[in-house]
Amino acid sequence: SPLFVTKTKSDCKSPWGLEGLKKLCSISSHPVLAIGGINETNVEEVIQCGAQGVAVVSAIFDAPCPKTVAIQLTKRIKKYAV
Repeated sequence: SPLFVTKTKSDCKSPWGLEGLKKLCSISSHPVLAIGGINETNVEEVIQCGAQGVAVVSAIFDAPCPKTVAIQLTKRIKKYAV
């Protein structure tokens, strides 16, 4: 299921939300990549919950300037790189 509500994952069950992501990251022995409704306003919270990375579609494709959004997302994620 997606992390947040998103139009690109309409056939999935309820979103996990940040609490669901935290729980999954705490019990998984594998790196967790988050997907679904992730954008510039919430990507830092997603990484802080323990996700090792994100996959985004709408945040880039719906943006007036996809390149700018991609750069901003990358900068926000890199702040938490180990």
